[in-house]
Amino acid sequence: MPRKLKDTKQEAFERGQRVEEAAQNLAQRLHNKKCGRATRWQDKYEHWDFGMRPAKGGPREYVEVKGAKSVFRHPWVRQDEWTWLEYRGVSSSESFVNGGWLYGGKADYVAFERRYDFLIARRTDLITLLERMVPRTGSPYIKHEKEPAFYKLKSRPDRHDIVSLVETRLIEQIACDVWPKQKPGYIN
Repeated sequence: MPRKLKDTKQEAFERGQRVEEAAQNLAQRLHNKKCGRATRWQDKYEHWDFGMRPAKGGPREYVEVKGAKSVFRHPWVRQDEWTWLEYRGVSSSESFVNGGWLYGGKADYVAFERRYDFLIARRTDLITLLERMVPRTGSPYIKHEKEPAFYKLKSRPDRHDIVSLVETRLIEQIACDVWPKQKPGYIN
């Protein structure tokens, strides 16, 4: 049977759920955190996937989880070298400044899936990095589907999102933690 190029929306959603669950399990196992899943509304509008707090109590912190992604649609191959960051999500009601999981989210941390681990960074540090590398004003803006978005702003046809690719090594420099997976490999 030939290899599929890309997941269907339902397959991508289900894989995303498994990636979120894996990150939450690591937070519980590695850091003895009590975790709770976001509601659908919190996930969609507040842009966080699970909350965590120390087992002995303390303030709740929110985590947005991002599964490994491909740089290009064709061929669609998950990789660790480049990471998609979102200025604005696909909802047309989100403004350029406030929309999406990066600018409009309530998450304290973002957990990026990689082959061997999850890279954890503070959302506010990611904003600082992105503004330094791809400022919202004056940056090249591309709309062509096949043109790479390396350090450029990109919007997909018939969508309202604005995204950019940055090298994962830059996120490694600002990361506050790494959660190693028990088994290497991307979550399917």
